[in-house]
Parts: sequence; structure tokens; C-alpha cells
Amino acid sequence: MAWHDAAGVTALREGSILECDVAERAIALYLLGGRVFATAAICPHQSAWLAQGVLDGDDICCPRHGGRFHVPTGMQLAGPACDPLQTFAARVDGGRVLVDLPQPLTMDRR
Repeated sequence: MAWHDAAGVTALREGSILECDVAERAIALYLLGGRVFATAAICPHQSAWLAQGVLDGDDICCPRHGGRFHVPTGMQLAGPACDPLQTFAARVDGGRVLVDLPQPLTMDRR
């Protein structure tokens, strides 16, 4: 895992979603109750962009088929059966939001 710069904390608004590209991944950032969260920006069901969905408290509702996910845990609460929403650790440091993402796999060509 490695921490990557995602956005300035001032770009986040309480109860809204900020979509951004972090280390070549589409990430959604949320400010909920003063805490920053990060998830995959795309629904695991059929690849809808979650920033086009609706936040309801700590839950994000997918705009395509109404899947509902708990942002802090990624747990699916309603909708068509699918994998949980991928979540990532996030923190604020020096006015920047950092997201902890897995390192890409590399091939050892020895």
C-alpha cells in the first residue's frame, strides 16, 4: 500500500462526492460528518459513476440500478447482488487528502 495525493481538502464539501483520478484509478472522495472517506468511483455492479448518484447520510445510491452502499465500509445495503464497494484509507495531511492504494503488480523478469 502507498499513500497518494488525491485533492486539496478545500475541494471537499460536507455531504457531497468529489471524483478524482489517483494513481490512474477513478476514486470518489466524501466528507461525511467531518471525516474523509475514499471509495472506488465506479459501482461494482455495472460500472455506473457513483458521483452521479445520491448520498443519503453515510450511504451512496448508485444512479443506474439503485444499489446502495455504506461509504465507510463498502458494504452493500440494497440493490442487485454484487461485490462490496471497494474502500480505501484516507487522511488529511498539510491541507491535502491522501489515499492509501495498493501498489500495482509488477513482473520480475529475471
